[in-house]
Amino acid sequence: MNYRLCIALALLGCGRKEQPAHEAAQKVTDPKPSAPAEPSFPKLNVTMNGKPFTVTRAMIKRMPSGRSQVFLGNYGATCQELLDNMFSSENGHVDFLANTATRLAADGTQSTVVSDLFSGPGSVVADGSVASVGSFDGKAVDVSLDFKGTGENKVAFEVHGSFAAENCGDQRKDSAGVPKAAHPSTATITVAGKQFPLAGALRKGGDLMLSVSPRDCSSWSPWAEVRLDRSYGQWQLSGDWFGQQHADVVNDAMAKVKVVVGAKGTSVDGPTVTFQLSGAGKVEKYPVAIAGTIEAIDCPKD
Repeated sequence: MNYRLCIALALLGCGRKEQPAHEAAQKVTDPKPSAPAEPSFPKLNVTMNGKPFTVTRAMIKRMPSGRSQVFLGNYGATCQELLDNMFSSENGHVDFLANTATRLAADGTQSTVVSDLFSGPGSVVADGSVASVGSFDGKAVDVSLDFKGTGENKVAFEVHGSFAAENCGDQRKDSAGVPKAAHPSTATITVAGKQFPLAGALRKGGDLMLSVSPRDCSSWSPWAEVRLDRSYGQWQLSGDWFGQQHADVVNDAMAKVKVVVGAKGTSVDGPTVTFQLSGAGKVEKYPVAIAGTIEAIDCPKD
């Protein structure tokens, strides 16, 4: 062998560190790493038809007007599936969704409830549900649910306890029912002592519609905490903070609430008219007051 080649091979070998035999043997005999443990929720108790249901995945997304949607399941669903509301249907996959919502009582107290259960057609939540949803600032959201319900095929649900749900962020905004232009407003509505800025107003024939969310002349009503409408002379209070519609059943209860029609104009959403709002009254047990001016869209009659 060439003398210089021998020297070069020797020098290359000097930088190597021989692996001890026992280390090499250990690498061959080491078992495969164990799979990560499934997430556990020790403070959450879920039953279906009285039998325990093990939750291994909990997620949450925030929705408009103080609502949220919680996913509980026994498989590795993703945030994207929750945001799209499209989930895997493989054998053995079981999941359900629970919506939470704010409720405003006539005395001004606020509470959070489980408003809806989604586990197939006919799912309902029993009265008396209670919920708590923490801040969406971090990677997880502290959630507490306490409710009973019935799902598809009359499956009986019970969910009690607290857990940390993965924060999937906000539901994408829906432009349905939202006007193209901004319509000026200094108006407010106060319900049970809670004041909200009014952002949407419509006139359809003799009917008037006021909302804390912008809205156009279409039949689609965007999410809104509070809506106040006058139809056929009767005032109606509705919105996501109520869960049902309340009507002015006493003829003079809203007699001091005034809507004065002002200047007319035009916009990309159609003709407009200015409402001058004032006065206070009651819709059922709810004290209601309106004030200020707002540009309403003058919609065609139905």
